[in-house]
Amino acid sequence: MTAAKLDAADGRLLNLIQAEIPITESPWAVLGEKAALTPAETLTRVAGLEARGLIRRLGGVFDSRRLGYTGTLCALQAPPERLRAIAAVVNAYAGVTHNYIRRHEYNMWFTLLAPGRAELGRLTKEISARAGAGKWLNLPARRYFKLRVSFPVDLPPGDPVAEISASEAPERTVWDEGGAEGGAANAPVFTAPEKRLIAALQAGLPLEPRPYAVLAAGLGWAEERALSVLTAWRKQGVLKRVAAIPRHRLIGYSANAMVVWRVPPAQVETVGQRLAARPEVTHCYERETMPQWPYNVYTMLHARDEEACRLMAGELAALIGIKEYELLFSETELKKSGMKYFS
Repeated sequence: MTAAKLDAADGRLLNLIQAEIPITESPWAVLGEKAALTPAETLTRVAGLEARGLIRRLGGVFDSRRLGYTGTLCALQAPPERLRAIAAVVNAYAGVTHNYIRRHEYNMWFTLLAPGRAELGRLTKEISARAGAGKWLNLPARRYFKLRVSFPVDLPPGDPVAEISASEAPERTVWDEGGAEGGAANAPVFTAPEKRLIAALQAGLPLEPRPYAVLAAGLGWAEERALSVLTAWRKQGVLKRVAAIPRHRLIGYSANAMVVWRVPPAQVETVGQRLAARPEVTHCYERETMPQWPYNVYTMLHARDEEACRLMAGELAALIGIKEYELLFSETELKKSGMKYFS
């Protein structure tokens, strides 16, 4: 897939809106000031990026645990002749947000979210049975070390807008998936209007001069009330940020690999922190193991090509002193969508 051509202004904006879209009356004015554009020019260019397909989604990025959801990573061996049928079964579930074919014996990998661990367990069993999976992996997260997906666009030397990785502190708060209900155990209670606000912002930020006023109007709220609630959620970590999720292949990141590491339990904390500190790592988790699957630490790498991913993985292996690892390259994207919370 050929990468799209971006001028300097579009590149600046794409970097900025991946980092965060401000929660204020006129976010386009704030972003425009950083990108040396007027608010109207900023809005027009962001709409243009979306129209060209460079933005997959533009809206709220929520902490699923704080909304009462818990998740897992599943993998199965899908025979080529049944791949499409199995994918149709898996993708029909709203809680399946990502599904990829990866180059491995376990070739179908998908993430599943559900409101509570009991429901998650029920769904995984149901999907396994309906898909007719023979060999199957269910790998719930134990600890999250980092989740911060960004794909910096290269800017001309001296450009005032630095790359996201250099200007933004990564989200690296370590937390455990404890308790019988996982994330649901300590989740705050949301009112019905608040749930509608979450669903609306998750669906997409309106490309309007005052987007939060449009969201508020849809709920019968004043703009000030919506801004106040969203700002509070941002401080609490319920709302991680409002941002754009780009189509990374269209901006030059044509290869991605999930790197699975076999780390001695006593070293997981140190290894996880070291990996999370690296800007090239977008995700870093500790997951449960299975007898047939000994890998317990997972990282995601994105690069211009597969060789660059291999070089990155080799450098990381040397950094952490771990020799047992595998790269699972993504071959086909079967599903990628935001979770529809409280739908």
